[in-house]
Amino acid sequence: MASKVMNVAPLRPDGYRLFTISGLAEVMQESRTYVEQLVIQPGFPYFPIDGMKNKKYLECEVCKWMRENVRYVHQV
Repeated sequence: MASKVMNVAPLRPDGYRLFTISGLAEVMQESRTYVEQLVIQPGFPYFPIDGMKNKKYLECEVCKWMRENVRYVHQV
């Protein structure tokens, strides 16, 4: 079975791409379910755009929020 090749550049703290939940899942190489749980966290940044049903997520704001709110656990 061939491994999935990522065609999208990873998240960048200085990036200005707008993502949907599916787009975030792809760029983060995570499941949509994981990203759905992430975006409902208090304070997660999003941008409602008039006339569009789904929220959009600005790359640099997502990176900033993750730096401030995600804790990494080192497991041995």
